[in-house]
Amino acid sequence: MSARPPANGISKSIPQPIVDIRLASLEASEKVVFGPLSFYQPLIDRGETPVFMGIQTCEPGYFQPMHWHPYTECLVVLEGEANAWLIGKETEKKRGKAGDVFEFPPNVPHAFEVAGQATVRVLGVHCSPVRIVHFVDSSLVMKNGYQVLDEQLAPTY
Repeated sequence: MSARPPANGISKSIPQPIVDIRLASLEASEKVVFGPLSFYQPLIDRGETPVFMGIQTCEPGYFQPMHWHPYTECLVVLEGEANAWLIGKETEKKRGKAGDVFEFPPNVPHAFEVAGQATVRVLGVHCSPVRIVHFVDSSLVMKNGYQVLDEQLAPTY
C-alpha cells in the first residue's frame, strides 16, 4: 500500500493509504425476501468493514419476530413508522418515525413491527462485519444470516 502526502491538519507521522470510496447502490443490490410483506437489500456486506448495513422494506402488517444479535444493532427509520420493543417489555413499545433511530443492545432479544398503514423502510446498521441473527423461536430457520420462511422464498444470498 503506497502512501500519499498528508492532508492539511493530519499529522505527518500518519501515512495516508491511497484508497477509493465504495458506493453501495440500493438499485443494484440483491433483494432478500423475508416473506410476502418484507425484503432486505444488503449494502455494506462484504465482511471487510466493522459494520454490516442494509435497507429493509416492510409493508403494513409486517412483524419481525423476537430475535437478538451478539452486537449492537441500530435501525434508522427512513420512511413510515415502526414500533420496537425488548423481550419482557412488550407493553413498552417505542414508536419511531422517519429520522428516528432505534438502538438495540447486544444479546437482548427485540422485535419490531410496522405501525400504521404506510410502508416502512429502515436502514439496519449491524455493528459487526457479518449479519448474525438468533431467533428466540428456534423453529425459525436461518440460511446465510437470513430467516427462511419457506423453501420457495429461501434466500440465495
